[in-house]
Amino acid sequence: LDIKLQPILSRYRNILKNSFSLVQDMEVLNIPERTKIRLTTADVESLYPNINIDLMMSLITRLTPEYTSVARFVLEKAYVKYNNKTYLQLNGIAMGTNCAVSLANLFLAEYLDYHVSACKQVLYYGRFIDDLFIIWTGTDREYTSFTDRCNNLIPGIKMTWTNPSNQVDFLDITVYYSDLN
Repeated sequence: LDIKLQPILSRYRNILKNSFSLVQDMEVLNIPERTKIRLTTADVESLYPNINIDLMMSLITRLTPEYTSVARFVLEKAYVKYNNKTYLQLNGIAMGTNCAVSLANLFLAEYLDYHVSACKQVLYYGRFIDDLFIIWTGTDREYTSFTDRCNNLIPGIKMTWTNPSNQVDFLDITVYYSDLN
């Protein structure tokens, strides 16, 4: 399933493969003159266990109907053994599943990424699984409204946001912006 999802995931431009892909994006980013920007990040809280299986299955059925039965098996038959007892995971995606990262990426690409990148105050948006990086051009009030909307977009999915500033830590790098004008 993971291999079959890769061509679909390659269509989503906001998914970052690693911190180097963010650096590459920044090197070619064109920031209009006199644009006041600030950097911000967000982390999706407990993404894997909070992914709604019905929404995920609806998405898989729409995008790759030929893999619906495989996805259903992966998503609905996640067993874990602990202390000599076997449990069935009822919520979300099992983190040890080979296709968990691809499913999580697909879920957020479909249900979050469009809304974030469509915001006119977002100059740039990139996401590495559950970590978001945004170049923000709006006011503090607009930012608060934006983050509230994002946190109410997908049932069960909440994000912890950083305050916009000229420097943020994202993945394994520190991104810094200085307006030299």
